[in-house]
Amino acid sequence: MASLINGLGGAAGFGENQLTRNDDSYTSYIDISTVFGAAGLNFFGTNYTDISVNNNGNITFGGGLSTYTPYGMQDSSRPMIAPFFADVDTRGGTVSATPGGTSTGSNLVYYDFNSAGNGTLTVTWDDVGYYNSKVDKLNAFQLQLVGKGNGNFDVIFRYETVNWTTGSASGGTNGLGGTVARAGYSTGDGSSWYELPQSGNESAILELETTPGNTGVAGYYKFSIVSGTSGNDNMQGTAGNDSLYGSSGNDVINGFAGNDVLYGAAGSDRLLGGLGDDTYIVDALDTLVELANQGTDVVQAEISYTLGDNIENLILTGSSSINGTGNALNNTFVGNSSNNVFNGAAGTDFVSYAYSNYGVSVNLSNTSSQYTSQGYDTFVSIEGVIGTDDSDTLTGNALANILIGGADNDTLNGGAGNDTLDGGSGADQMTGGDGSDVYYVDNVGDIVSETNTVASTGGTDTVNSYLGTYTLGANVENLRLMSTGTVHGAGNSLNNVIDAGAGNNILNGAAGIDTASYAYATAAVTANLGLTIAQATGGSGSDTLLNFENLTGSNYNDRLTGNAAANTLSGGLGSDQLNGAAGADRLIGGDGSDLYYVDNAGDIVSESNAVASTGGIDTVYSYLGAYTLGDNVENLRLLSTGTANGTGNSLNNVIDAGAGNNILNGAAGIDTASYAYATAAVTANLGLTTVQATGGSGSDTLLNFENLTGSNYHDKLTGNALANTLTGGAGNDLLIGGTGLDKLYGGTGA
Repeated sequence: MASLINGLGGAAGFGENQLTRNDDSYTSYIDISTVFGAAGLNFFGTNYTDISVNNNGNITFGGGLSTYTPYGMQDSSRPMIAPFFADVDTRGGTVSATPGGTSTGSNLVYYDFNSAGNGTLTVTWDDVGYYNSKVDKLNAFQLQLVGKGNGNFDVIFRYETVNWTTGSASGGTNGLGGTVARAGYSTGDGSSWYELPQSGNESAILELETTPGNTGVAGYYKFSIVSGTSGNDNMQGTAGNDSLYGSSGNDVINGFAGNDVLYGAAGSDRLLGGLGDDTYIVDALDTLVELANQGTDVVQAEISYTLGDNIENLILTGSSSINGTGNALNNTFVGNSSNNVFNGAAGTDFVSYAYSNYGVSVNLSNTSSQYTSQGYDTFVSIEGVIGTDDSDTLTGNALANILIGGADNDTLNGGAGNDTLDGGSGADQMTGGDGSDVYYVDNVGDIVSETNTVASTGGTDTVNSYLGTYTLGANVENLRLMSTGTVHGAGNSLNNVIDAGAGNNILNGAAGIDTASYAYATAAVTANLGLTIAQATGGSGSDTLLNFENLTGSNYNDRLTGNAAANTLSGGLGSDQLNGAAGADRLIGGDGSDLYYVDNAGDIVSESNAVASTGGIDTVYSYLGAYTLGDNVENLRLLSTGTANGTGNSLNNVIDAGAGNNILNGAAGIDTASYAYATAAVTANLGLTTVQATGGSGSDTLLNFENLTGSNYHDKLTGNALANTLTGGAGNDLLIGGTGLDKLYGGTGA
């Protein structure tokens, strides 16, 4: 949080001036020239010598504002600076101070002037409630205007506590829902405005105090408002967040680093954003310079506009029918209240109605002009739509669409293509249609409808659920639990993949051939399909796994165990241990140095990564009477105590003998016969190709080996005519190389 500035005098420490307890009142025409100079403050080319402090979370120039239901900054008809534009109601009386900061619980609005330096105005909303006289949730926030001379000034927002977003007269219930608070500033004529990214988004607004602001400090935002002259100005920003206004003349405005707002106004202006997420306010004569990888930038235009290189987003302002065209990047367009044509060109492009006051109906498959409720709009090469906080109907086309409903109850229709449907809050109806679709479910009233039962066209569909319990409906294959709490997920009659969440889960595959997945776990997991009770997975909570045939691990070093069925175990990244248990299992190691347990002749080991740097050194532990290593697996250990044989492949293999009588065959490559697990001293000779009594490890036949490793005891190891490496290990060993160029390593004995 950003603690409120206190110690300014007055009963609460926020200054001697305050608004009386009220609902929608204000203090008008407060003279600021005595603090900021005779010319007052220059706000984007206009000098103001008075302000109004408004109860509802804002200040305005040129008169007070009693409006209680917030609107977007672009729609403001008053010059406004709003740290939290919403229906503040201070009639509930004093309260207990919210913890952690410097607020006092006065439930009042204060303002203070300090003439030191170039002047400072501080306005504080101290633990204020919401309409109608509610104090069960409180907000504490602050606005400062800090003079910099010549009419220029900094705007500072501080958020100490944010617990409510909406008054009941704005559609809210218990301080939430409805028309959510807005934050930013506006010139009041649509020419220049800015909103915090969280503005109008309930969940984001509630996290203002803990979210790093544009300064990098949680709950703290700073904007520098700098205005030019009527001549040709060369304006230079700072490394901070600047708002630079050129006025008339042909100006050069360079924002440098920081999230800057550049407005050339009249004239042929050259605007250079530099590093940061910059906003350009343009007319037809302006030239924009934005280099690659310098942030996510937006143009605000009252004219038809085509985005230049390296600029991502476009907002159409004013009230004229104008058009917006994108570039090769992934663009987002915001239209005005009139008729617009949006052409995304290349990239994955969105049209956003998030700032609109009424629900919209948009059909991307209709390439003609269509009435959306925000004018008649036309969509060309648009893949995504972002809806409003009202009820929207959004329909996709044959492309891979992303449809986002926002608040309220929305209807989303994906159509053909691999679509992503996110209704947002509210009880939403989501229909995927053809293709492999992804649904986001966060309301128990959300309905997922997947009517295509044909695998070749219906695709493989996934629900990402934030609910406490979710069961897949018809024709949807996969489920991912997104909640970090205790949640449960169940499949249907299809072959489902259910991804566990971070908390404690009960996962039930139900009918079909189902997979429990830990692909999104943040640490290594241990999971056993043979257990039907809660088990501590390590990296993903304590889970109960029911009716699963397959198991997928994480990106870490997992230990996965199957059950009596024919399982498929997939390790993924990391060095994994895969044990299929009974049944004919398929074991897929993936990256890393993996360990496979093979106990059924039908078990299949699949190691597709042939790159040593990522595929690792893999080992099979075999309980079978005979086993031959498959592709890309290096090592073999025979675990049977009876007669068992082991054969390598074309790689450089290490084959560990078992306790019984073995035929070991290294095959191609530079191979090592190993007695590292022998329980007594061994005698072994690579020069013999017939059976030989090893002493500590049965009677073995050694074929096609170049190297030999002994036990922890007193071994006698003999090479052959090749260049051998003999390694004695522990014990007092006798190593005889033979006739080749040999390397003899005695180990720790004498």
